[in-house]
Amino acid sequence: MTDPSFSSEEIINSDDAQKRPGLLLGLLEGRALLEVGAYFAAQPIHRLYPSGDGHPVMVIPGFATGDGATFLLRRFLKRLGYQTYAWREGINFGRKKGLYHRLLMRIEEISKRHGQKVSLVGWSLGGVMSRKLAFKNAEHIRSVITLGSPLYGDRHTTNISPLLELTKKVRGQEVITKSPAIAPWNDEPALDIPFSSLYSRTDGVVSWQTCLEPNYPLRENIHVPCSHIGFGVNPLSLYVIADRLALPEDEFQPFCPGPLLQTILRNT
Repeated sequence: MTDPSFSSEEIINSDDAQKRPGLLLGLLEGRALLEVGAYFAAQPIHRLYPSGDGHPVMVIPGFATGDGATFLLRRFLKRLGYQTYAWREGINFGRKKGLYHRLLMRIEEISKRHGQKVSLVGWSLGGVMSRKLAFKNAEHIRSVITLGSPLYGDRHTTNISPLLELTKKVRGQEVITKSPAIAPWNDEPALDIPFSSLYSRTDGVVSWQTCLEPNYPLRENIHVPCSHIGFGVNPLSLYVIADRLALPEDEFQPFCPGPLLQTILRNT
């Protein structure tokens, strides 16, 4: 369900896109506990979610989290029949020596093992990294789904900016006080890979505007009303992830929820 008047480029370039989420939204992240409860309460209907062909899926965690944070998401995907893989790189603090090389080699190994391309599901910073991996190794990647990932903002558009800067200081890296958006859209090469960005207008950690993909082919933005912490457990978010992974390879169709969900989930 796409609104032709929706311009992600205009939104990302707006003043609001460069502001951190407000205090109220930050406090509302506490509702993630309710979303965890909803995950377990909704388990009986998970089997009614779209199932796919069992291709391999790697899940990459967000900043300062590890595979434990994605356990419930991977458990959900495994029950849908997918071959799920953790990232197995410990706590995600972003760049570290040899990280991208190891991930690229592992993705290639998984792809060859199953004889299928690998889908990547990245949460927050994990989504930014998943996207970069796709541009580095499109041959072995089937699709990329990002969850609340600030693709086009700098560290100052998140409420974890102080933690990001402290981490860089501890690791002896240069801290940049001001930086432009991650990458100009018009500098990106076209890729024959679907990119689905899930974002929430009530995200209390990152500015939702920075999560938006440009209006390019095989790119889509899907709004899910959940917390940033809850992207991997919220039943609505899980439904969208299941729907996107269930797409046949090379047969991309924009997300289109049924009438019941149209007022909640949308591509704008």
